[in-house]
Amino acid sequence: MFLIKNTYKDLAGNTRQAAKWTVCFTDSAGAQRHVVAFENKRASEELGRQLEKLVSHSIAGTLPAELQRWLESLPSSIRARLATWGLLSGVRVSAGRTLQQHIADWVSYLDSKGRSAKHLLHCKRHVERIAEAQGLTYWHEFTATAVVNFLSKLKADDSSARTRNSILPSAKSFSKWMNTDGRASADPLAYLKEADTRTDKRHVRRALSPDEIGWLLDTTEAEPDRHGLTGADRSLLYRLCIETGLRASEAASLTRENFNLAGKPPVVTVAASLTKNRQGCDAAAEGFDRGDADAGSRCSIAEGATIQDVEVSEIRRDAASRPRRRPATLACRRRRGRRREETP
Repeated sequence: MFLIKNTYKDLAGNTRQAAKWTVCFTDSAGAQRHVVAFENKRASEELGRQLEKLVSHSIAGTLPAELQRWLESLPSSIRARLATWGLLSGVRVSAGRTLQQHIADWVSYLDSKGRSAKHLLHCKRHVERIAEAQGLTYWHEFTATAVVNFLSKLKADDSSARTRNSILPSAKSFSKWMNTDGRASADPLAYLKEADTRTDKRHVRRALSPDEIGWLLDTTEAEPDRHGLTGADRSLLYRLCIETGLRASEAASLTRENFNLAGKPPVVTVAASLTKNRQGCDAAAEGFDRGDADAGSRCSIAEGATIQDVEVSEIRRDAASRPRRRPATLACRRRRGRRREETP
């Protein structure tokens, strides 16, 4: 390996010396290669030494983590030339890809794992929001410092800890995938922790009391028709959600085939593809008896039809953890039966 400074002729015909040094080295195939380096001679010499290491490791078929990190920090123009010469192959070339390309591949991976369209959209938006706000273009710029600075700006703008915590898991998932997929030598966000929401509560969430649940059901039953359902139908649907803990989207997907009213207790089944954790749900409606099932015949839902556009959002999420008769029982069953969704 050696350094040279090329010469060229300017528009006036005068011979000029290039401002940057050129590194000359021999690749693994024995061919002479030239890489335009830097104006600083020492930095150019260091580049040449690292290129010699890259050639020797490419012959051996290994790539140390330290050399991988160095490749990630190289200018994209140099990485592109190394790739055309075959010195970078497979995952090593990923260091030269843009962050947007990596994000697209990550989202495709999540999609192949069966994640919902809503989940994919949120994850993609969160990571892209960080990249845009911090001006990140390549993976080596996606550091813990960049993410922490972004979260600090959100905090300065009075964003709650809960809001910041909704973004960090997406960034950590992306970073972990980059490392697991072999595109990065390490996971730079592995040590980052979510903010403590106990010290920054903006909205105190609680379950509805039995009296409040009773008021909701009685008031809804006396209301006029909405979205093709009578007040009595909606009241029955709300009670089903309270008894089983079903989410709004899960309740909206139900058909008659999802119910086993003859069971003891009656059970409603939701397919895995329709639940948030993608694991399915068999929810026992212990508060319902056969009389309630007969009362359900008033519902105007046809055989095979789905319950769509129903205002189940009126029921608070935590209220779904408490039945009308035994407030603590279903809360415990909800915690046991549902695990928080984990992204890879």
